[in-house]
Amino acid sequence: MCFNSLQCGQLDGLCAREIQAESSFPLLGRSYDAAVMSAGQVGFSLGAPPNAVANMKAVVEQHGPSPRAFLVVPVVVGGFLIDFLNALNITVFLNRLKP
Repeated sequence: MCFNSLQCGQLDGLCAREIQAESSFPLLGRSYDAAVMSAGQVGFSLGAPPNAVANMKAVVEQHGPSPRAFLVVPVVVGGFLIDFLNALNITVFLNRLKP
């Protein structure tokens, strides 16, 4: 059990990183672009698209550019896919409330 928000935040980050390292990174091809996209996915799982872009920017500043990752993650996933998934989730859960 987390006793303060700092411990919970650290646990969330650790879990998100482990899930991405074990599932998304290998599925994306284990390349540099995959590493940058995985960093972005960790940001998404910890909050919102700005977190993803900040994580990706930190990796790119240290290791070099990755234009493909910056095209796929913020534009496609952050702007397009999330809107459809949110609409689907809202519809499904509102339909469950009907008697």
